[in-house]
Amino acid sequence: MNQRFLGYLSTIILCLSGLFYFSNIDLIWGNSPAAAENKSESTATTELPTRQELEQNFQKQRSALLIYGASDPHFAGQYQAFADSFKARSRWIKFRIQSDLETRDDDLRGTTIFLVGTNRIELLSN
Repeated sequence: MNQRFLGYLSTIILCLSGLFYFSNIDLIWGNSPAAAENKSESTATTELPTRQELEQNFQKQRSALLIYGASDPHFAGQYQAFADSFKARSRWIKFRIQSDLETRDDDLRGTTIFLVGTNRIELLSN
C-alpha cells in the first residue's frame, strides 16, 4: 500500500512540476507583464511623489507658495511680516505669498508650499 501511494504521489509531483516547467509560471500566479502594466497604471495616479522627486521639482521651478496663518488676527500681521522678510531674503527662490484664508485647492497643486504659523488643518486635508 505504501509503494502504491508513493507511486501516485511521485506521479502527481512529476505532473505538477512539468506543468510549471513547461508553462509560464507568471501567468499561473497572475503576475503576467500585462497584469503588472495594468497594476502600475492604476496605482500611478494614486501614488505620491518621493522626497527626491519633490526636491528635484523644487530645484527646477525655483518658485514656491508661502502661506501664512491669518485666521487669528492677533498673529496675522506678524506672520505676514515674517513672510515678507523671508521673501526679501530669498536669493534664488521666487515666493508668492498668500494668507491661509485666500488659498484654494488649485493654488496647492503642482507647487512647493511653505506654511508659516497656520493652524487651519482642514485647508490641506480637503
